[in-house]
Amino acid sequence: VNQALLDEFDDLAWDDWTQRSGVSFFNATEMKPHYDAILAEVPVSEVPPQHFNRNTKIFVEGFEKKGLRWSPLHRAQKECRLDQGTDCMCCLGGCPRESKQSSAVTTIRVGNGVLGKAVADAGDLFVGRSIYAVSSPAVLELHGSALAPLAEAAAAFTLLDVPDGEEAKQIPVVERLWERLASGGGKRDSVVVAFGGGSVGDVAGFAAATFLRGVAYVQIPTTLLAQVDAAIGGKTGIDLAAGKNLVGAFHHPRCVISDTCFLATLPVAELRSGLVEAIKMAALFDVGLMDRIESDFERLCGGDPEALAPVVRAAAAIKVAVVGRDPAERGDRQLLNYGHTLGHALEAAGDYSWLRHGEAVGWGMRFAHRLARRLS
Repeated sequence: VNQALLDEFDDLAWDDWTQRSGVSFFNATEMKPHYDAILAEVPVSEVPPQHFNRNTKIFVEGFEKKGLRWSPLHRAQKECRLDQGTDCMCCLGGCPRESKQSSAVTTIRVGNGVLGKAVADAGDLFVGRSIYAVSSPAVLELHGSALAPLAEAAAAFTLLDVPDGEEAKQIPVVERLWERLASGGGKRDSVVVAFGGGSVGDVAGFAAATFLRGVAYVQIPTTLLAQVDAAIGGKTGIDLAAGKNLVGAFHHPRCVISDTCFLATLPVAELRSGLVEAIKMAALFDVGLMDRIESDFERLCGGDPEALAPVVRAAAAIKVAVVGRDPAERGDRQLLNYGHTLGHALEAAGDYSWLRHGEAVGWGMRFAHRLARRLS
């Protein structure tokens, strides 16, 4: 990493930044957004100017162009909405009844203890199918029993293990998954389930995207970072010696089930790392989410599932809106790379062992902020 870039950080304290939860990224009074337009479910043309900010306008207009509405409620399958009040948030890519490509529809469920109900509600996505659950030994030891509803619904259920962390995102690992899927009788109607953190989701999703030219897959993220960011949006991939995520595909999961009960077993450092991605979303789009993170910071770092659920839900809702407008990352979705340019460089420089992903992104966000101020 260029030393000149690292010099930017010599007077920044990571602990101080984390404790402040990123509030220094923006002037809260200048960026105070009002989401009355969203909550009221009214057309853009009817929104009073004082109830608007740029992000609200983008979100509401983006949904209206798709013939959808942004709403805090989700009460009927015939209406596609984002829910911020219950465990079921909605679908990404359009209503399942209207979408011509069901693989582009992602139903997202968030809540404490929601996994069993989500599996039951998914119906024929799991029932009578061959399910291949990809996970790491550490996750299976802690939470393997939670997969029982999947095993009961499936015609055949197979566990496929991969290493923890970035070691999972290697060519030999995905090749082994392909071979196991083939030898285990995997067919076009089989379902791959990613059960773990972001790396497990990346490699399992890539295997699903490429096996038989694409089979359905489901994300059940067990880390905060994956629940607020990595599991949503359809990015899958593996690493090369030349860099991270250089081989991959956009392949949207049919369902993302973010059960916050899994987060209670995470170390504090992992929770803090995951919160960085939520802070990123808040800094870009939602000062209210930032306020919640600051006010509930101790509970969040303690892994409280009830405190984490609304943060996961709000951060996921932001990403759903952005990805819905720009699924292939040709425009607004690039905003979600905030902090990742330098962050990925820091990760690579430390051989992916020096900093956690969220920590590296945190430094990248600070750098981007200071660089922007300097250039302006």
